[in-house]
Amino acid sequence: MRWSGPGKVAGGAPQARGEILRLRRAATVSCGPLNADVSWLRSMGAIAEVLFPLLKESFPGRSLRLDFAPSVCAVFPAAHPEVGDLIISDDGNEATVTIGSITHCHFNPYDESLSPEQLAKRVSNDVIAFLRELFADRVLIWRSGRLGSGGWQRLPAEKPAHFLSEKATTYLWSGPTPNPLLNTEAS
Repeated sequence: MRWSGPGKVAGGAPQARGEILRLRRAATVSCGPLNADVSWLRSMGAIAEVLFPLLKESFPGRSLRLDFAPSVCAVFPAAHPEVGDLIISDDGNEATVTIGSITHCHFNPYDESLSPEQLAKRVSNDVIAFLRELFADRVLIWRSGRLGSGGWQRLPAEKPAHFLSEKATTYLWSGPTPNPLLNTEAS
């Protein structure tokens, strides 16, 4: 495996790996004992290698933790219990951002001309841009009660996404928000 950490992680793997081990030791102290096996580091995907340090750098005031389940890169605890935790997974050729049990989205430029390093940087930058908007409550997320499907849309939007229904429950990262398809004006 080639280590391809971001430029700010001089030398790639040694510092990135050391940082992850330091965080894992800290998690062991604060969260109880974790499996001492660190073999998962050898199989960490290229996206996670680039993305995790960028997450720490981009969102220093937010709680962020590693999750040691297969493919999971990081978890941001919920800002509101109805929204749920935000989980970022490295799925090899893409990152998946899951927002509680409401919705998820895939980040992949679908450009086969990109090297694995270029793909990891592009996906990581796209995830960071999305999270900046989400955490600033500029992304509407929803769940359809009937089908259980969900979706999201950047705000402000000229018109609601065609998948959004009047029956959907809508949220911002900070919590529930009125569904824009419902007339909420009291006249």
